[in-house]
Parts: sequence; structure tokens; C-alpha cells
Amino acid sequence: MLDNKRYDLHGLQLAYRKALESGTSQEDIEQLHRRIISLKEEINSLIVVIDFPGLNRTHFSDN
Repeated sequence: MLDNKRYDLHGLQLAYRKALESGTSQEDIEQLHRRIISLKEEINSLIVVIDFPGLNRTHFSDN
């Protein structure tokens, strides 16, 4: 799952660079940027879960 998200992120980053170079509308570029940020946040959340499976948002669980 994490690898798939990283692959998706790489594809979005390539699309973003291509959009910047090709004169794509500012609105479309901003949408791509928001999607990249959102996907990076998802990846970071997955990394925390993988590294610290007992960690929840407020404290360590008792498990």
C-alpha cells in the first residue's frame, strides 16, 4: 500500500512538472499541488502507523 502511494506521488510530481512547463492553467496546477500535498500527508500517516503500530493520535495504546 505504501509503495503504491509513493508510486502515485511520483506520477503526480511528474504531471505537476509537465503542467508547469506546458502552460497549463493556474487552477489545474493548484489542483495538482493540492493532490500532491494530500498524498504526502497520507504517506506520512502510513509511515507513522508502520513504524509505531500502537500509536494513536493522542497517546500510546495499552496494547
